[in-house]
Amino acid sequence: MLLTEVPELNPEKLKERRKALGLSASQLGSMIGAPPAWVLAVEKGEKALTHASYIRVQAYLQALGLLKN
Repeated sequence: MLLTEVPELNPEKLKERRKALGLSASQLGSMIGAPPAWVLAVEKGEKALTHASYIRVQAYLQALGLLKN
């Protein structure tokens, strides 16, 4: 998968999706191996989603059901 193939990474939509799934930032963080602060920073648009965090981004999107394996 290339980053160009992922769905639109709108921070607010990521937060809405996490909440719709009934997940806390801590729960999602545990699922993807990231601290809750990272999840919240992404959802606030404070953390850039770059190639450096590719694996974590992929896990994040898969956990939210926005990306197929």
